Amino acid sequence: VELFDQTTQKPYYYNQTTEESRWDNPVDAYYRDLFGQLKHVQDISQPIIDSLVKREARLRRMVKREHAAVQNQRRLWATREAQIVRQAKEREAQLAKERDEWR
Repeated sequence: VELFDQTTQKPYYYNQTTEESRWDNPVDAYYRDLFGQLKHVQDISQPIIDSLVKREARLRRMVKREHAAVQNQRRLWATREAQIVRQAKEREAQLAKERDEWR
């Protein structure tokens, strides 16, 4: 319970269960402890976060390289396909010419 001291003009806190009085708010200790725990977790977590950020950057670079390789392979296949089609048309024209010569 928060009470007010007329002499000091400051609040104080009284625990009805333990009948203990104190000047500092008991909730402050809880939040101070909680803050300490969170800071500890952050201190422990930061290297993990840094590592994950580095891994993500590395994976993004790998994906970018793989994407470039796939695009290059597609260009090669398209070139080869065009070459095969051209050769097939040339062969077809040659066969048609030979057929016409036999007639």
